[in-house]
Amino acid sequence: MNDAPLQGLRAVVTSPKKTASALAEGLAGAGAEVILAPLISIVEPESWGPLDSALEQLASGSYMWLVVPSTNSARSVIARLEAAGIRPHPKTRTATVGPATAHDLEHAGITVSLAAVPHTSEALVEAIGNGTERILLPRVADGPREFTDALTAKGWDVHDVPAYRNIAASPGAPGVDRIESGDFEIITLTSASAARSLAALVPPTSIGLHAEGDHTKTVAFIGPSTAAAARTAGLRVDVVAPEHTVPGLVAAIIDHVRGMAR
Repeated sequence: MNDAPLQGLRAVVTSPKKTASALAEGLAGAGAEVILAPLISIVEPESWGPLDSALEQLASGSYMWLVVPSTNSARSVIARLEAAGIRPHPKTRTATVGPATAHDLEHAGITVSLAAVPHTSEALVEAIGNGTERILLPRVADGPREFTDALTAKGWDVHDVPAYRNIAASPGAPGVDRIESGDFEIITLTSASAARSLAALVPPTSIGLHAEGDHTKTVAFIGPSTAAAARTAGLRVDVVAPEHTVPGLVAAIIDHVRGMAR
């Protein structure tokens, strides 16, 4: 079996610089030429005050659940807890959407009680179930509220606080010119924010990434929520990783490319 199934293909990684390395390494390991084109940047929230205040309440036992939806949220929570010299209260349970997030928290000594399977916010909401106590949900500032609203609909008192911000790339950002030229065969998207940024920077019809495109390019997504945001923005969805992780995305792309070659 070919151990470089993506040999000769150019793959765009649109993830932020802080999180792009694992996907870039996975694609390169499968033989692809990797093009780094971060479409969003992860920056601090406008103020750490709301998160710091919430984490003090977390340490005092005011929350039944700490729900951490992403590695970016986890990094902010870990850093601010360490800066304050505090820990989550022993009675508080911690839940995550993805395994990478769980790994980061466990590595920092925070026990994860519940990890969603499959790795989606919808699965996590169902796993947590109904309740009336307080949940701390540190997440991206001004992001879509579906996760928050779903937990609220289950009866929980959700404290939604900004842990970081997404800043969309500008037209002159590194790698964007390669996307605009269409000089690639695969483009990967690992967040709804990146999908929206791509559609805003480069009209999908201009490089064949729309639904009626010629399918000479593969548009690949890490999970269904990212794919849904992409469809809304006018992008085509060719691949959605069944396992919503970076290794799962690489494997799904390889399977797709092999299927196209048959």
